[in-house]
Amino acid sequence: MTTQALQRFYSDFNRADMGTLERLYEQDAVFRDPAHYVKGRDAIRRYFEQSRSGLLRCEFEFHRVLEADQQCAMEWSMHFSHRRLRGGKELVVAGCSILTYNADSGRVQYHSDYFDLGAMLYEHIPCVGALVASMKQRIGGAAP
Repeated sequence: MTTQALQRFYSDFNRADMGTLERLYEQDAVFRDPAHYVKGRDAIRRYFEQSRSGLLRCEFEFHRVLEADQQCAMEWSMHFSHRRLRGGKELVVAGCSILTYNADSGRVQYHSDYFDLGAMLYEHIPCVGALVASMKQRIGGAAP
């Protein structure tokens, strides 16, 4: 498995073939993001399939990749649209993935995504979005 194969999988996540997870992730792999912790390739597949429901589009654009030994960090922008967020208009969220590969198989053993969950979700829900934007302004965070 190479980092490039993983990037191809995520480049058009909404249409990605979930059958390729077997080549990309170890059977007992761990996937985590700001809202979930998932263990096992089958559970990861179910989580990904569930995540795609409601998505109109989801593509990852990779900017920087740092690799050393069996570890990798990838900086990315996720371009997505969801029928329930902002009327299906495109949203962009910046993030980073930290990966550890199995030395023998080359498959992902550990995958952790880091991104602003508020920017991805909460800021685009009516009422909640206004509250999040107000809180960010009060504590000196990013402008709404």
